[in-house]
Amino acid sequence: MKIEQHESPPGWTDDDLTSFIQMATNNIIATFHNKKREFNMLKDIDSFFQAVIDNLLNAPDLLAGMLFLRAHSAYRAACRMSLSGQIPEAFVLLRSCIEYSLYALHINRNPEAGDKWINRHENNEALQYARNEFQFKNVIKTLETIDPSICRTSRLLYERSIDFGAHPNERSITSSLKIIEEGDRIEYKQLYLYIAP
Repeated sequence: MKIEQHESPPGWTDDDLTSFIQMATNNIIATFHNKKREFNMLKDIDSFFQAVIDNLLNAPDLLAGMLFLRAHSAYRAACRMSLSGQIPEAFVLLRSCIEYSLYALHINRNPEAGDKWINRHENNEALQYARNEFQFKNVIKTLETIDPSICRTSRLLYERSIDFGAHPNERSITSSLKIIEEGDRIEYKQLYLYIAP
């Protein structure tokens, strides 16, 4: 199998940022090659999103449909981050994916809330309503009335996303912390990219 190589522009990887981006890109390709089972699971989830999107033509609930598309985009961005080895950062996007999905469901079941959400910037009252109405405790409650089992799983995944990077949290820092002790010198390093074995 021949893999086509693209020539990099002059100066690419001559600085820390483009070097980091190139390492992240290399990790994505290595993960695709070395972690087929895991990659295929991500691909299967993506195909479920795509199947829904392919059937969104003339959708009666435009706002919920748009939020679903954003959930899919957040999912793909999270895949890219996780495949590159940017694990804590992927959790920020996974939390967004869950929230977009819950907002879509909440609006589908409460159309008046959707009207107010889309008009949230009309005045302070509308903004405050949207902030209150779309708190996690409210949107997850909508899911709970429909399917308590999926709700439990969604809560668990949401809380894990917060624990591991969606908010500045102990686990999001300590899970990627490396401490090097040499004599009386202690060096702390945060891993920006995990390298898949």
